[in-house]
Amino acid sequence: MATAYVRVPTKIGDAFVAYGRDGVDAVRLVESDAAFVKWHAKRLKTTPLRDPKPPADVVDKLKRGLAGDKGARVTIDLGALTDFQRLVLEKTRDIARGQVRTYAWLANEVKRPRSALAVRTTLANNPVPLLVPCHRVVAGDDAIGEYVFGPAVKKKLLALEGVKID
Repeated sequence: MATAYVRVPTKIGDAFVAYGRDGVDAVRLVESDAAFVKWHAKRLKTTPLRDPKPPADVVDKLKRGLAGDKGARVTIDLGALTDFQRLVLEKTRDIARGQVRTYAWLANEVKRPRSALAVRTTLANNPVPLLVPCHRVVAGDDAIGEYVFGPAVKKKLLALEGVKID
């Protein structure tokens, strides 16, 4: 199966979601199909094809998964990442809706207590944000930290989950 993609509405805008035999490998908020295909080709070295008629259950599961529904746990493909990056993203995926953790906490959880900066870099390059909720990881010094879609979107996502960030 070639990598396909669909456009899925979310509370923060339409997300382009690419998937193949091994699961979802990319989620991005971009302006157009062309921008998503270009980003995917550069980042993941494959050119996804728009799925003109995706199975309804796939789209439903993606919508629910992107909205944070744990019951709709979407299979993700992190095969293009290093072992460390996969470990960080898998641990991040376990952070509950409405909770926040710090980069340092996450570094400790993956048994690399001195790697908070590497954790931050991994999250900044998360290929599947929303499915791996990296917006729930903050800097820890009363700063929200970085986010692949920008700090305003991070604040909005956290607010939607009931988290108050100054």
